[in-house]
Amino acid sequence: SSSSGGAWTASKSQLLQLAKRLARVTAWLHTKLAQMRVDMANFQLSTLVPYLTQGARAASYERDKFEAARAKGVVGIEDATRWVRETVEALAAAEAGDDKAAAQAWRKSLRVDSKSTRLRVLVHGTVALLERDTALARDAARAAAGEEGALLYPETLRLDAAALTTMQNTLQRVTLVGALSFTLQQILAKAARRNASSARTATATAAAAAAAVPATSSHEALAGITAGSIATLQELRAAMDTWLRSETVSMDDLAVGVESAAHSIAKAKGLPGLLTDADLELLRSAVRSGVSTDNAVFKTLFKRALEYVRTETLRQLASKGDHRDASPAPRGLAHGLGELQTMCARLARLLSHNEAVFAGHYRAMLFAIASEAAAVL
Repeated sequence: SSSSGGAWTASKSQLLQLAKRLARVTAWLHTKLAQMRVDMANFQLSTLVPYLTQGARAASYERDKFEAARAKGVVGIEDATRWVRETVEALAAAEAGDDKAAAQAWRKSLRVDSKSTRLRVLVHGTVALLERDTALARDAARAAAGEEGALLYPETLRLDAAALTTMQNTLQRVTLVGALSFTLQQILAKAARRNASSARTATATAAAAAAAVPATSSHEALAGITAGSIATLQELRAAMDTWLRSETVSMDDLAVGVESAAHSIAKAKGLPGLLTDADLELLRSAVRSGVSTDNAVFKTLFKRALEYVRTETLRQLASKGDHRDASPAPRGLAHGLGELQTMCARLARLLSHNEAVFAGHYRAMLFAIASEAAAVL
């Protein structure tokens, strides 16, 4: 009957919904289990620090644990192999451009066993991971769980996923602070030019000044900082850094804080009431886009930050941590130079240890690529 047919259709629909939910729950459980395995491994390593810090024991211990897990089929090396190959292709393109013969010659050169070459591949490959807008800890867990659609993440860096995610956050925060302060700097420069060419009366200026700072937002403290009291771009950069570190400040809060600070800085510069609706919308748009590369300023500064990390990490690895010839700050990111240098030092130590652990695997991967290149006529 039509009624029984309708009931059967509804029952099928419910079963389909239940099946989809079960699939999502199962995937979530696998991801959480993978994260727990990483956390347990890191905890175990932390309890062995006094023993592992003697000589090369740490690398040997981690290598033995990895190979034991690999022998049991718990972990593989396939994703790391793909990651190294993709990194080599990117480096070959950077080395030779459109010259295919030169690119092939560079691949063949990988046959020579070289620790510096392995470290260079590791640095470039890891910086490519840091460029992602997805948290690497989650990418690592999803890849470990074999989740469908998971992004490529090398097994050899799985235990470092949390540390690399922290580095991602540092890069994004330093770059966003630079992008927003640069945007406001340009807006204030335009306001100053308008002020210089305008024949405003003192009355009009005073009236505009009275409405310059929205009373609803200028006196509200965000993470202990009152945006309406900020008088310079330097103070704003420090405030934004604090806001972006806070777990209680949302992007909407950040937008309110930055806009209030913009009015306050304009007033301190003698430009009260000269920020137009178009100026403020540009600023709001920059905040809304956040760490998206849709924001041209953020995209430019993020590329500079990534290039700095590549260059400075390689320099630190070559100089064994000597900071006397540190790379200069990227343009527009001087405010975050100290953090970037510290991050590069940590990344250099992480990758130096990683190379010591997995040198045998990386050596074999690079030799295979060189052999394939040599076999091409």
